[in-house]
This record gives sequence, structure tokens and C-alpha cells, in this order.
Amino acid sequence: MTKNNQRYTDDYREEGIASLNKARNHFWYLHRNRIIEDLIDEFQKEKNLRRTPCILELGAGSGNISSYLFTKGYTIIASDFYRSGVDIIEYNGIKAFQYDLANNALPLHKEHLNAYDIVILGDVIEHLDDPVEALKNVKTFLRKGGRVMITVPALSILWTQYDIYCGHKRRYSIQLLSKHIRAAGYAPIKVRYFMLLPAIILFVTRKIKDTFTPYDTGMLYTELHLNPATNAFMKIFMAVEYKFQKLINVPFGSSVYGIGEVEK
Repeated sequence: MTKNNQRYTDDYREEGIASLNKARNHFWYLHRNRIIEDLIDEFQKEKNLRRTPCILELGAGSGNISSYLFTKGYTIIASDFYRSGVDIIEYNGIKAFQYDLANNALPLHKEHLNAYDIVILGDVIEHLDDPVEALKNVKTFLRKGGRVMITVPALSILWTQYDIYCGHKRRYSIQLLSKHIRAAGYAPIKVRYFMLLPAIILFVTRKIKDTFTPYDTGMLYTELHLNPATNAFMKIFMAVEYKFQKLINVPFGSSVYGIGEVEK
């Protein structure tokens, strides 16, 4: 790994990056992205911004969130640790750069210092040994009053071989994510569960698979590439959950989101 020429180790599993790049119509990704879009809109209203907020996605992978927001008209730049992820993002028309979030390799990216209203970490920090340090590094990109928006997998009871294969170090609770946000020096704005129905489904299906079947890459492909009928069915249920969670905080979910604000 050579930081001077910004060429980091590029070892995304080929099937992994390909699957992520093809999963843009998956109900889970669409629901997560819709939640993030709502959080951005809330920020814009709360701050009374008369312009589109400047947004950076770190740990963007193949740019699922960035591509979604880009098509919605948001101003967004993306970054990933791996060159293959950056190449895919740029191929899709979004400006991107390579960055090591865990080690804060920032000197080559001075133009990004304190340049953003929002930094998005979509299912990133669960992969890191020291998520608090990574969240501290994020502050370097944010303007005063800016926010980090985080999504992570939730509920330790859902931990299976799937998490190990995906490189997860932990699954979060509201309490743990709140703790990490505070420890990194942010003011917590909101921390909530979401993905209620998927939590129930995953508890049954993954626990059964975990008991009787060794996890392999084929199972990952199956989860990311649902047949069209199943995906359409789940989209309907997630649309109902989306409306429901606008009225009440769901008591649990397979994911949790958190917002931390840089204090003025």
C-alpha cells in the first residue's frame, strides 16, 4: 500500500463488488436510500438552506447511495478505499476519489477540508476495528453545523455467518451507535431503528441457514438478487413500513441510523 501515489490495496472480492453494483433495484437498498434522502431533506429544512447541501459519501463501495442521490438532483461526491469502487462510481458520472477512512490519509485531499454539509456512511463503520476514530476523521470534512449520517446493521441476535463473510465486526443497537457518535465528539441528533420487517425475516431465514448450511458466496448472491416477484412483494411491505415509521419509532429493526452534528 503506497499512500504517496494514492494506490491502496485493491482487493474487493470480484463477486462482491459486482453484486453490489447490480443490486440497485433491491428493496433493501431502495428503502435505506429513501430514509437517507429524508434525513437530508430534514437537514435542509432545519438549517433553512436555500441551496442544495454539499454531500460526501465515504466508504461508498460501488456508489449505490451516491447514484441514487445523484439521480434525485443532489450535489454529491463519493469516496472509497478501493480503486475498483472509485472506478465504478466515476463510470456512473459521479466525481470520486480514493480515501482511507480508518487512517485519515487526508493530505492529498485538502480541497475537501471542511467542505461538506453532510457526510454519509452507509453501512461502513461496522467493518472497522475502531469506528470512533473513523468518525473523528469524518469531522475533518464537515463544516461547522454539518452532520454525519450513519447506517449500520442492527441487533446482535441477528448475527450469523453472513456477518462474518461480509467482514462485519459488530451489529449495533441504538445505545451503541449513540455511544460511538458521542465518543467521536458529535452532538447526537437522532438515532432510530428501521427495517422492521426484514429483521423478522432475517431472524428466521438466516438462523435456519446458519444452523444447517455453511455460508458461501452463492447465498450472498441469492440475498442480493431476489426474483422479481419477491422483490416487488417486499417493496410493497417496505412502502407500508416507510409510512408507518413517519408516525411512530419502530421498536426494533435489522438496521439503525444515527445522525451526529459538529458543534458550532
